[in-house]
Amino acid sequence: DGPGGGEGSSTTINVDVDSIEEAERVFAALAEGGQVQMPIAETFWAHRWGMLIDRYGKPWMVNCMKQP
Repeated sequence: DGPGGGEGSSTTINVDVDSIEEAERVFAALAEGGQVQMPIAETFWAHRWGMLIDRYGKPWMVNCMKQP
């Protein structure tokens, strides 16, 4: 899901979690040694959302969605 990133990659792994704390924990773990593309923060659609490329070149998005 989402925009491509990383060298030669055409997919992004999307992780959806249930709490702000879990979103921040997962994002920090994946970002260690990688590149943050969009820092994890609140958006109009999510309590937390962020995008990064991990240390192996794989793109990720981490979401903690707001309920409609």
